[in-house]
Amino acid sequence: MSTRRYVGLGVATVMISTLSFGAAQANMVSPGAEAPASSAYDQAMLESMARSLSITPSAAAQRLAAEVTAIDAVEKLQATEPGVDGAFFSDDSKMTVNVRSQAAADKVRTAGLTPRLVTRSQNELAGLAERVGQLADSTPLGTVRGIGHNARDQFVTVYVGDSPAAKALRKRLTNLDGVVVKYRPQLATVKATQIGGNGMQTASSQTSGDLTCTQGFSGRRDGALVMLTVGHCYTDGRKWVYASTTANASTYLGQTIGNAFRWGATAANSALDVAIVQLTPSAGAYSSIWTHYTGYHPIAEAKAPFIGQTICKSGMITGWTCGHTRGYEDNVTVGDEFGRTTVVDGMWRGSLCTLAGDSGGPIVQGNFAVGLVSAGADVACGANSGFQDEVPGADAVGTFFPSVGLVLKSYPGTITNF
Repeated sequence: MSTRRYVGLGVATVMISTLSFGAAQANMVSPGAEAPASSAYDQAMLESMARSLSITPSAAAQRLAAEVTAIDAVEKLQATEPGVDGAFFSDDSKMTVNVRSQAAADKVRTAGLTPRLVTRSQNELAGLAERVGQLADSTPLGTVRGIGHNARDQFVTVYVGDSPAAKALRKRLTNLDGVVVKYRPQLATVKATQIGGNGMQTASSQTSGDLTCTQGFSGRRDGALVMLTVGHCYTDGRKWVYASTTANASTYLGQTIGNAFRWGATAANSALDVAIVQLTPSAGAYSSIWTHYTGYHPIAEAKAPFIGQTICKSGMITGWTCGHTRGYEDNVTVGDEFGRTTVVDGMWRGSLCTLAGDSGGPIVQGNFAVGLVSAGADVACGANSGFQDEVPGADAVGTFFPSVGLVLKSYPGTITNF
């Protein structure tokens, strides 16, 4: 397997559903401007899907709509049937629902979905993942690079490096029933970089080293306008501005009021890569995201991620790229260019292409908010390059992201503006 360097995606700004960048760029809007409303899918997204999947744009729209219908059906089943135990999409966007009883299977069929009787429940897998995390804590930080379980796989996947400690741990883990060990060549890296142009940047008196990130989704908390973002985009008490050529020349945007991210955490004491920024009222409250490609893209509401669903993201560096949700990892070990390392909890992995500067960027499924860009692999991709499922090494590359639901849960009383 070829070695690929993981890079942080924490540096650049997507004009998200909530926010704008500043008027320095011709195709951006000034803070507080109204975003146009629309209920249609973004045409560029449909065309990109059509090219990647060898279908028509109309069929791509039908595929997205079918995924949403299936997700809605699963959510209703989960609310009423305790025997439903997770669900996932196959490559053809067909939903499979895990069940623990024949009664649950019958209800799934009645809902028009395909049931699958499973032997290990999601709670059992989560418990097994926790046991693996305890073993990971007996090794040097970075030995274990990811611990994941999901509705599709009936086992816990552990990603390790190639150090002597990793090889020794692999031998111990192979004796655990329900555990599969895979090699991950590098840590996922969150990178703070100075990037010119429009964006959300930390304001300070420094001439270099300011952090730029992609803006996240809009929301409200206790009546105040807030922005959902990722935690590694904020490392100290500096304020956020709409970045132009320098942070000091930019307009005040807001200040982080909550951040769960921290460096140095272990698997047993993992952090969350989530944060919340209280915005100046002039930032405006939008229900669309800026795609860097075709303008605004409407957001209807937040949805939980599912394995195999179609997702797209908007980022300051790579713009509009798309792919599929590939997995969920209870723990992901990440690092940065300064040599810091930490373990992040609750991260989904997708085949989206993202680069340093895309962190915090909104991830959507059709017109629904799904997550926020966090970390990923440094693989070549151009701006607005569409689907990236052809990128090799699916277990090692891609983009990690916390769900929108995880951010909202972390800050009670926060709601979105959709």
